[in-house]
Amino acid sequence: MAKRAEIGVAVVSWNGKEHLKRLMPSLTAQRRQPLDIVVADNGSIDGTAAWLAKHHPEVHLISLPENFGFAQPNNQCISYLLKNPDIRHIACINNDTVLPDDFFCRLISFSDQHKGMIGALQTKIVSLDCPSIIDSVGITIDKSMSAINEGQGEADRGQYDRPKEIFGASASAAVYTRAALEDLLLHHGECFDGDFFAYQDDVDLAFRLRLLGFSAWYIPGRPVLHVHSATGKNYSPFKSYHIHRNTLYAIVKNFPGELMLSGFFHFIRKYASLVGSIKKKQGPSYMLSKKISVPAMMSIVLKAWLVFLLNMPLMMAKRRHIQKTKRRSMQCVKKWFVDYRADFEKITYGVR
Repeated sequence: MAKRAEIGVAVVSWNGKEHLKRLMPSLTAQRRQPLDIVVADNGSIDGTAAWLAKHHPEVHLISLPENFGFAQPNNQCISYLLKNPDIRHIACINNDTVLPDDFFCRLISFSDQHKGMIGALQTKIVSLDCPSIIDSVGITIDKSMSAINEGQGEADRGQYDRPKEIFGASASAAVYTRAALEDLLLHHGECFDGDFFAYQDDVDLAFRLRLLGFSAWYIPGRPVLHVHSATGKNYSPFKSYHIHRNTLYAIVKNFPGELMLSGFFHFIRKYASLVGSIKKKQGPSYMLSKKISVPAMMSIVLKAWLVFLLNMPLMMAKRRHIQKTKRRSMQCVKKWFVDYRADFEKITYGVR
């Protein structure tokens, strides 16, 4: 029988039964079995609940009446798992992933051997359809709070085969320490921001963990297989709107002092580059323009700004808690934009 690890697993699913059919065997095959697995089902109509009850009765199911996105259901899973005092790590795993059988062994062993303020860990994540192509080895950011996964779209040539500190872990398959999650709950009242619904929530969480003094680490080894944007399709108006709005939310909440104003400046300045990417027929904006008209794209931008402005008082209230409890200086934060700088060309023009 596999040794049990002091870990709980959170999975959020929406009409993802077919994905779960791949994920669940990889969880049950782990060399160190989790103490508990909880699945939050976002009102699926594909028979997810019945399938889990029949094939994986050991799973604790949180049945939600409708689709609440990614952030809030993950918070419900985390709250449930934290009730077990034996759980020292919580893994947030996308339903569209497949884990190597040493996933928990490797990441938890690193965490145990490197005591201190470790908040999050991840390993290499690659494309399920083409495992030689990297999906993520960690989150990178720029001064506009735009983020992209380091290594995304690159051929895996062994260039990421050493452990290293990263800005944050991609929540496609991330392991968080209990200490970090409890600190977030104590000082910010939440782990993932439920107002984000989906997208950029792991970037926001990574920034807040760093402000509280926690680090994140990439641990190489056998990769996680991932179907990128399986639930929220790439280049969709829905995804574009939420990324746009949530990036604005994250700037207000997390950027200390004058960095917030410069963040808006860099965010607005980026519009010119996005227009240029459409003209060059490259990048996410161009791919979206192939699906919807330019006026429709402009309406996404306007809607994102309008909703952001309407929710500004709420975000400012969150900002006060975050800035009041941060443990990192302005100079330290500025250094993050150098040490974990996102590839602006890749953000704008896509993987080439």
